Amino acid sequence: MTIANTIVSFGFSMLVFDTWFYWFHRLLHTRWFFQHTHRWHHVVRTPVAWTNDSDTLADNCFLQSYWAFAYFMFPISPVVLLGHKIYDLVTGCIGHSGYEYAGRLSLPPSPLISVTHHDQHHRYSRCNYSTHFTIWDRLMGTLCREHDAEAARNIRGTSTCKLWPAG
Repeated sequence: MTIANTIVSFGFSMLVFDTWFYWFHRLLHTRWFFQHTHRWHHVVRTPVAWTNDSDTLADNCFLQSYWAFAYFMFPISPVVLLGHKIYDLVTGCIGHSGYEYAGRLSLPPSPLISVTHHDQHHRYSRCNYSTHFTIWDRLMGTLCREHDAEAARNIRGTSTCKLWPAG
């Protein structure tokens, strides 16, 4: 496997997983599924890193089913899928941490989600369903109305990334 193939496969897996996650996550926020499977994850309104995996078994079966199917559905190396899963676990914990880890890379209108994106999801519950990118939330009108302004404010306030000058 070439480096270019690995990078393309990783990016493809992230895009497909984000789509998978978005639609299953929205399903889990419908009344019946929320009450019976996903409510437990939202008991905490201000998430911390340890709440990333506060899910029921049914909740996890929905959201994490991608990993069981991706290996058989897509020509992606198991090593790439493992790398993506590790990336997802790490960014999930950081995404629940309250600290804007990606800095200016996720400054709106960047398609990368920020920690603010997930914090708003826990605060309001009916918005921000994506896990890696804001693309589906923007396309489907489920991005929190205050997302870009709040994310920009938080990212500028916590960013230590010096790739671009503050502005």
